[in-house]
Amino acid sequence: MEVRFTDAHLQQWTFVDKWPVFSGEDLHPDSSYLVEVGVLCDILTTGNSADTADTSSSKCGLIN
Repeated sequence: MEVRFTDAHLQQWTFVDKWPVFSGEDLHPDSSYLVEVGVLCDILTTGNSADTADTSSSKCGLIN
Protein backbone atom coordinates (compact mmCIF):
# COMPACT_ATOMS: atom_id res chain seq x y z
CA MET A 1 0.00 0.00 0.00
CA GLU A 2 1.19 3.52 -0.75
CA VAL A 3 0.18 6.38 1.56
CA ARG A 4 0.85 10.01 0.62
CA PHE A 5 0.48 13.22 2.58
CA THR A 6 1.74 16.79 2.68
CA ASP A 7 3.11 18.14 5.97
CA ALA A 8 2.73 21.61 7.50
CA HIS A 9 5.80 22.80 5.57
CA LEU A 10 4.24 21.66 2.25
CA GLN A 11 6.76 18.80 1.99
CA GLN A 12 5.18 15.81 0.27
CA TRP A 13 5.85 12.35 1.75
CA THR A 14 5.10 8.81 0.61
CA PHE A 15 5.03 5.76 2.91
CA VAL A 16 5.07 2.25 1.40
CA ASP A 17 4.26 -0.90 3.36
CA LYS A 18 1.67 -3.66 3.75
CA TRP A 19 -1.87 -2.52 4.58
CA PRO A 20 -1.95 -3.80 8.21
CA VAL A 21 0.71 -1.20 9.10
CA PHE A 22 -1.64 1.65 8.15
CA SER A 23 -5.16 0.38 8.74
CA GLY A 24 -7.11 -1.94 11.01
CA GLU A 25 -9.58 -2.57 8.19
CA ASP A 26 -9.47 -5.79 6.20
CA LEU A 27 -8.42 -4.24 2.88
CA HIS A 28 -8.37 -6.21 -0.36
CA PRO A 29 -8.38 -5.42 -4.10
CA ASP A 30 -12.18 -5.04 -4.13
CA SER A 31 -12.18 -2.54 -1.22
CA SER A 32 -13.39 1.01 -1.79
CA TYR A 33 -10.36 3.31 -2.03
CA LEU A 34 -9.32 6.01 -0.90
CA VAL A 35 -9.34 5.02 2.79
CA GLU A 36 -8.37 6.99 5.90
CA VAL A 37 -5.23 5.57 7.54
CA GLY A 38 -2.86 6.42 10.38
CA VAL A 39 0.91 6.88 10.52
CA LEU A 40 2.78 6.50 13.83
CA CYS A 41 5.11 9.34 14.73
CA ASP A 42 6.74 11.10 17.68
CA ILE A 43 6.02 14.82 18.19
CA LEU A 44 9.41 16.51 18.62
CA THR A 45 8.46 20.17 18.99
CA THR A 46 5.35 22.26 19.07
CA GLY A 47 5.09 25.92 18.30
CA ASN A 48 2.99 28.70 16.91
CA SER A 49 3.62 27.83 13.26
CA ALA A 50 3.58 24.01 13.11
CA ASP A 51 4.36 20.84 15.01
CA THR A 52 7.46 18.82 14.14
CA ALA A 53 7.12 15.04 13.95
CA ASP A 54 9.63 12.22 13.58
CA THR A 55 8.67 9.05 11.71
CA SER A 56 12.16 7.48 11.86
CA SER A 57 10.99 4.93 14.45
CA SER A 58 8.16 3.91 12.14
CA LYS A 59 8.24 0.39 10.73
CA CYS A 60 7.10 1.50 7.28
CA GLY A 61 9.28 2.45 4.33
CA LEU A 62 9.58 6.20 3.72
CA ILE A 63 10.09 7.79 0.33
CA ASN A 64 10.73 11.52 0.19
